[in-house]
Amino acid sequence: MDAGNFFERYKFRIIGLSTVITLFFAAWLTRLEIDPDINNMIPPGMEARINTDSIDAMFGGTGMVIILFQDSDILNKDDLLQIRAVARDLHRVKGVTHIMSLFDAKDIRGEEGAMIVDPAVPFIPQNRAERDSLGRILLANDMARDVVVTSDLTLAAIYATVSDAADQNSLVHKIEETVRQHPGPAQVYFGGMPYLMERISGYINRDISILMPVALLLMLLMLFGAFRQFRGVALPFLIVLMTIVITMGLMPLLGWKMTIISVLLPIMMIAIANNYGIHLVALYQELNATGKYRTRKELVGTIFRRLYRPVLLTGLTTVAGILGLLSHVLVPAKQLGVLAALGVVFALTFSLFLIPSIMMLLKVPPQEKAKGNGSTHFLERWLRGGARIIIRHPQRVLITFGVIFLVAAGGIVLLRVDANVENFFPKKNPVRVSADMINEHFGGSEDISVWFKGDCKDPVLLQRLAMYGDSLKKMPGVGHVVSLADVVKEMSKALYDPGEEGYDRIPGSRNAVAQFFEMYGMGGDPEDFEQLVDFDFRNTRMLVRVESGSTEVIDRVVKRIKELAGNDPALAGIGGYGYINAVLSDLILRGQERSLALALIVVALLVMLIFRSVRSGLFISVPLAGAMLILFGLMGYAGIVLDTATAMLSSIMIGVGVDYTIHFLWRYKLERKEGKEREEAVYNSIVNTGRGITFNALSVIVGFAALLISSFTPIRFFGFLVVVSIGSCLAGALVLVPAMILKMKPGFLEG
Repeated sequence: MDAGNFFERYKFRIIGLSTVITLFFAAWLTRLEIDPDINNMIPPGMEARINTDSIDAMFGGTGMVIILFQDSDILNKDDLLQIRAVARDLHRVKGVTHIMSLFDAKDIRGEEGAMIVDPAVPFIPQNRAERDSLGRILLANDMARDVVVTSDLTLAAIYATVSDAADQNSLVHKIEETVRQHPGPAQVYFGGMPYLMERISGYINRDISILMPVALLLMLLMLFGAFRQFRGVALPFLIVLMTIVITMGLMPLLGWKMTIISVLLPIMMIAIANNYGIHLVALYQELNATGKYRTRKELVGTIFRRLYRPVLLTGLTTVAGILGLLSHVLVPAKQLGVLAALGVVFALTFSLFLIPSIMMLLKVPPQEKAKGNGSTHFLERWLRGGARIIIRHPQRVLITFGVIFLVAAGGIVLLRVDANVENFFPKKNPVRVSADMINEHFGGSEDISVWFKGDCKDPVLLQRLAMYGDSLKKMPGVGHVVSLADVVKEMSKALYDPGEEGYDRIPGSRNAVAQFFEMYGMGGDPEDFEQLVDFDFRNTRMLVRVESGSTEVIDRVVKRIKELAGNDPALAGIGGYGYINAVLSDLILRGQERSLALALIVVALLVMLIFRSVRSGLFISVPLAGAMLILFGLMGYAGIVLDTATAMLSSIMIGVGVDYTIHFLWRYKLERKEGKEREEAVYNSIVNTGRGITFNALSVIVGFAALLISSFTPIRFFGFLVVVSIGSCLAGALVLVPAMILKMKPGFLEG
């Protein structure tokens, strides 16, 4: 059946079915949930996640909300009353497993051969003399100084460890509400990984509610500027809206949740889903301007016949490139690959069938309108001028691109990988400000937990813990290192005088260690150590706090721990949020390499099938490889790290960018089949197909440009890099590829 007759006969059925499909997925949107937990990005079976889950279950969680109180003198009466009230009420919050504050820290000292355990703050000062006395007490207490109060006595901290089983978002809200109920003169800041995750959740909501409308508005303006006709704006825009609804509805249908990576999904659909409709509308205007088509059936049938193959093939290559994310190790990256690929399939199907069906209901616009809209006058002038230059100087074009690629390649050696969650936020964001304060004054907000099994009162094991701790404390970037050995050594200071043999040392026998803990239990609470050792002293952990969440720092610390431990049978595992972030960086790099390789191979194979030539796959890889060199080189030179967001870019770029080259080659091949000389075929392809390709690229750039106002720094960089990468692919398709054709004369494009 002729295409025109097909759409005339089935247009209402196609429109009705498309509407039903969209409404079905729209019904699932109310069930969409947000998951800010960075742990869930890692596959459940990976060692770092298994160890962290085990440590959390054994020691009451590793996630801490850190509350900072800042004042010129944090030991004044009003500040201390505020801190005490907050700490007291936090003990009552369900889901908070442990509190450490000025009023929970202990002062261990000896008195007449006995161990005395007093609160670190034994009194609230009422005058200057008492305040100075309290300051001296705290500064002499190794368990308080730079742990719950800074040496300059301007900052105090409360650490609230939260249960891994609790709803951490609601628990963070309860902690914030508790603090608000006790106002005081001190400036209050919040930090810690659970707080970061709660902020991520809030900012994901903010990004969805702001970025989508902005991106849609930019897309409307771009479409209007390109086509200046209602149908030119409405038809591609309709496809975008339907595709967003379907892909977002797919998430709860498949049991998936929105993550920081998933924020990219609706923006990707805004940028990509209208690509195919743009080509249909551009050809609609081009054919209508000729005045040869008088009926809707004739015009729509011709458009479908001329475009369904290149549109279908470019859609398939986009799907193939995006599906490269399936080889990524990160769980949300795999999910993004599936959802985006399915979104492209729906957009492609709607563009090929729904748009022509709607066109059958619209009147053919007058010929003079199509000619006289003036929307492409400036663009056509540039395309014609550029085509003449390329035809006259193809060798110079190739040399210029070669130099650009070589310079860009030099930046790749500077490229770094980092998954530090703190860097998700701009430097002036309150979350980042708090994190920087914690890193500078309290040893860091990210920790590495080293888990040991064995008799935790055995002096041999405690000596090894002390050795590990002493070595790690000397490393740059390490803030605090705390283990059961430090507790025992602190107890020894209370029982021995400085200079005595047992002072600041691990006792030589198990009985002596056990006696230390018995003596502590007489005046203190044995639960003070529940974050370091389990009830029967068979499992213990060492907490290593790092002053920077930088992957490089954490990698060095973990490497050093493994070097020190060697074949230590007591070492049961390494976990903690800091270690998870380091593993996440490694997964990002491995996932980038695998997804990039898979996307390139699959796209090259598809191109070989499209043009029935092995050489075509190699030919089309040149502009793609060049665009990737420019992308990664720029990231290296600009200091933009490869992180959870930017690692997605290469597969998306390959899937989208290859479309431009395919459209150009397809038009060039048709021109040659019609008997045009090589130069004339190149010129016509640049001028005619270049219009649709440019609109296509601009739609992608405009859609992703909305990411520049994201709450997350990696997403902002992603938006900027899309502009660079798509611009590179556009230049490759309309400048580099024509020059390659003129110099290389590839046989697969002839005849």
